[in-house]
Amino acid sequence: MINEIIYNIKKYKNRDAFNISNSYYTYEQLGNRIVEIQQEILKHHTKKPIVIIYDDNFDTYASILAILFLGVGFVPINHRNPIDRNKKIIDKTEAELIINTTLSQYSVSYNEIKSLDIIKVDNKIVCEIADTSLAYIFFTSGSTGEPKGVPIRVSNLNTFLNGFNDLALNINYNDKFLQMFELSFDLSVFSYLYPLTIGACVYTVPNIGLKYGEILKTLTKKEITIALMVPSIINYLKPYFKQIKLPHLKYSLFCGEALIKDVAVDWNKCIPNAITYNVYGPTEATIFCTSYKVEADAKQYNGIVSIGKPMKGTELSITTNNIIEGEFNNDSKGELIIIGNQVADEYFKNKSKTLECFFKQDNKNSYRTGDICFVDGENDYFYVGRIDSQVQIQGFRVELSEIEHAITINFNVNSSVITVENNTKVIAFVDAEINTEDVLTKLKNILPSYMIPKKIVILDKLPLNNNGKIDKKKLKEYAEFNI
Repeated sequence: MINEIIYNIKKYKNRDAFNISNSYYTYEQLGNRIVEIQQEILKHHTKKPIVIIYDDNFDTYASILAILFLGVGFVPINHRNPIDRNKKIIDKTEAELIINTTLSQYSVSYNEIKSLDIIKVDNKIVCEIADTSLAYIFFTSGSTGEPKGVPIRVSNLNTFLNGFNDLALNINYNDKFLQMFELSFDLSVFSYLYPLTIGACVYTVPNIGLKYGEILKTLTKKEITIALMVPSIINYLKPYFKQIKLPHLKYSLFCGEALIKDVAVDWNKCIPNAITYNVYGPTEATIFCTSYKVEADAKQYNGIVSIGKPMKGTELSITTNNIIEGEFNNDSKGELIIIGNQVADEYFKNKSKTLECFFKQDNKNSYRTGDICFVDGENDYFYVGRIDSQVQIQGFRVELSEIEHAITINFNVNSSVITVENNTKVIAFVDAEINTEDVLTKLKNILPSYMIPKKIVILDKLPLNNNGKIDKKKLKEYAEFNI
């Protein structure tokens, strides 16, 4: 992957590599800025991961590549996140160097390079990378409040690239790629790194206004051809589907959340020349590792589209260990295990969590996902829900996604369901004015009594986190203080 990017920087000097805030930057400009940033980094002689305090600007992406090529690994941190959490991450990495691409000083407590202060120099790109080199560390939420670091190596990225290329999609350097994600969310790596391996251009979404509105503007005005998004985006665009027409889109990929079949099929009407794929994969397995083509007759379970089959280089299996006891459709449901070279081998400096989630199977890296899944007779896999969202109520095993599906499909609203009071009380949130008593009455004809929400809360919009996913943590906090 890295060699392809360096080759394209030299080959496609005059081609556009990025469009950021309506400004274009060529591959030549990208190469020059990488050199300048690398020369500044090399003065510090560090071999430890380098933190990037980032903003949506050209220096951020050039810094990511500069560090990546040096083989020490980058750690992206959003300067808008709480500073105490960010400091926990920085301290955990034992970073000796921070690159700050924002307009302001971040902290005087660390050795910090302001990218604005890096001057022009003439030199060549330094590449000191091997398959075993660290590519990046992404920190995900931890159940104890301590962020978990996932170190991904160049070999993991190369396996992903080979697996994605094996899908044989019709993609080339003329394509325009959407980049809608926070850079601390690993789906962003596909959106900006993969295009550079083929000499294409990346279009970032401005960090202004409503996220889904800005994404639609970018898709439309920039005539985007390849878009990886989270499903929440089209859930919010659903009221406008009749007005949306995106004839230039070739591939529409969804990842990061359960994809609702009815919404995806309706979305396909907005993109007459595109093919939609549902892709799946946790950060621990490098971006995504399965794919499923979504058509009108797409397979689904509880309204959720199948996640399909594993990509080349990845294997899947299912275990019923660590699952709440109960009926499992002839033991077909269980925790999904991902096996292969896309899988990381540890959590960064977290031995106990590593032993809990990572292990070797047939001498291959393997990861316990915490996702409940099953596989059908055609070897297509289906996502059912999270182990931590599978609860027992009145002695019955309940998958919250089934309640969400019943509300979403029958009442044409976006919904999210949580539990409170030690998982004994179900609360549903919806984003439209509905008669909640009528909804509860109708649900009694659809769901067993123990699955009926104790309360339905109407919000103007369901809260989204920085990555565009429904923010269940905020819903929990709302319930704690208002219900």
